[in-house]
Amino acid sequence: MYAELFPTRMRTAGAGFPYAIATAAFGGSAPYLPWLATSGRGDVFLGYAVVLLLISAVVAYRMPETKDIALD
Repeated sequence: MYAELFPTRMRTAGAGFPYAIATAAFGGSAPYLPWLATSGRGDVFLGYAVVLLLISAVVAYRMPETKDIALD
């Protein structure tokens, strides 16, 4: 799905950059989950994850359809 959003000359960077950002956002914050859970603030991490998921849903909804477009 991501590859079709970009012309062929930049598909690797176009698909790799959002993947790297998502990995940093979720994977980078993962060590804080046990700390937040033991300090009674698990709701903060849950809210953070929900916000990121909502942003992802909006982006996926607004993606253009590329079915009939030449991608060369």
